[in-house]
Amino acid sequence: MNTKEQILDLYYNQHLKQNEIAKIVGKSCPYVSKVVKTDKRNKEEKESRKKTNAENRKVYLQEYFKTYDRPKKDDNSYEQMVAQQKQDAMELSYNSNTISDYALAKWSSIYHTNSKGI
Repeated sequence: MNTKEQILDLYYNQHLKQNEIAKIVGKSCPYVSKVVKTDKRNKEEKESRKKTNAENRKVYLQEYFKTYDRPKKDDNSYEQMVAQQKQDAMELSYNSNTISDYALAKWSSIYHTNSKGI
């Protein structure tokens, strides 16, 4: 059996990949690809492999999502709100110093009114 026949046998009968065939035969991947592409069975085999891969991928994804456990994220929004409230209370609380311009702008920006005062 010559090299081309061996390549075609490995590809079509044993369903090996081209890079695996190249290692077995001792030829380059482009050479194996050229031999496979010139064969008349190439189009049918390509479609068959594409269909098989799609089915395998579908089964894999179904199994993956059955067992996939999403990591739980800690919901710390309440703690963030309490911390923000403490910060605001500290900035707006009465002390011997006057309120800072930043704190006043932040506090007063909460209460917007339109031109009618509503």
